[in-house]
Amino acid sequence: GGIGKTSLAKAIIHDSVIAERFQGRRYFVSFDELDASRISTGIVRERICRAAGLDGRLTERWEEVTAFLTGADTILVIDHADALTATRNADSVARIIDDFASSSSVVLLLTTRSRHTTPYFATQFVSVSTLERKYARKTFERLLDGVDNHPLSVNIIARRAAQHEWSGAELLSAWKTNQAALLENGEGKSRSLRATVELSLNAPSVIALGDNARKLLEIIAFFPQGLNTMRVKALCPSAIADANALCAHSITHCEGNRFTMLSPVRLYLSHKTPNPGTGFLNTIRNLYYGELS
Repeated sequence: GGIGKTSLAKAIIHDSVIAERFQGRRYFVSFDELDASRISTGIVRERICRAAGLDGRLTERWEEVTAFLTGADTILVIDHADALTATRNADSVARIIDDFASSSSVVLLLTTRSRHTTPYFATQFVSVSTLERKYARKTFERLLDGVDNHPLSVNIIARRAAQHEWSGAELLSAWKTNQAALLENGEGKSRSLRATVELSLNAPSVIALGDNARKLLEIIAFFPQGLNTMRVKALCPSAIADANALCAHSITHCEGNRFTMLSPVRLYLSHKTPNPGTGFLNTIRNLYYGELS
């Protein structure tokens, strides 16, 4: 989370080339702030109606809405689409989106945190990486290494600096003093590192991985350079499968033969477990000595 998927989608539908082609038929539908368990077919239809400037009561005459949206060239953005596949009505919701995807006049753009939970109709995936350093440097130079060029973290820090009117030296001092606090600037995923990380960790498909996966996350977070795949494999029988699943959810990633994570995610996890138990520390010690050898 916080990598910039929503911002990129909004930039696309406001791009001059897209605006010229689709004119006023550019619609953005977000399900980001909704609890996936509460999303119903009716809510999906209503949000699409309102995004298109239609009366929400038209959900009862859905054929008319579909005819309107597919009647001319249209671009429809579904933000946080993975929430739709986690609903109790996932199949019926998917059919709604499938109807648009099958239309030659509709371009469908979805943002999602996980390839595994993307609706089945997707034809092309585009991974969104962290900012190129030359662009991120325009915002902050000396803090980039601390947050791995993570767009949300850079944005939150910029807002905090503007609110407090900090000088560069004061900002660096605040970062060194309490990094976790500096990455909180209100509620919601656009203002809080905690909120966006917990949104990923609380996804049903991540929770289903169980306690071993959460423990694995905390272990990987302890090693800034990542953990060798052979060390991960030795932890427990499901460790590699869990690590790969966490990569698929963009919580961790693989660099060569090592599993690692972005610095902001590591910061969040270390802040959540400030006093690890003896068993955890013994595991870390053994892995550390193994890495040294």
